[in-house]
Amino acid sequence: MVVAGTLKAGTILPNTILNLGPDKQGLFKPVLVKSIHHKRIPVEKAFAGQAVCFSIKSMVKKDNLKRA
Repeated sequence: MVVAGTLKAGTILPNTILNLGPDKQGLFKPVLVKSIHHKRIPVEKAFAGQAVCFSIKSMVKKDNLKRA
């Protein structure tokens, strides 16, 4: 799954675990950042203020995250 947006604060590296949500039950699910792209170019870090895309993998087995 790929998610995109502007990183509001901090720095994100590949293999970082983030929380994605909230879902319909108001819960957040852990996801692993597999790769990061900035302006369609793979990068090793994402910094606050950048528009980035994260390729993520669910850390929850049998997760029912809907794919866009």
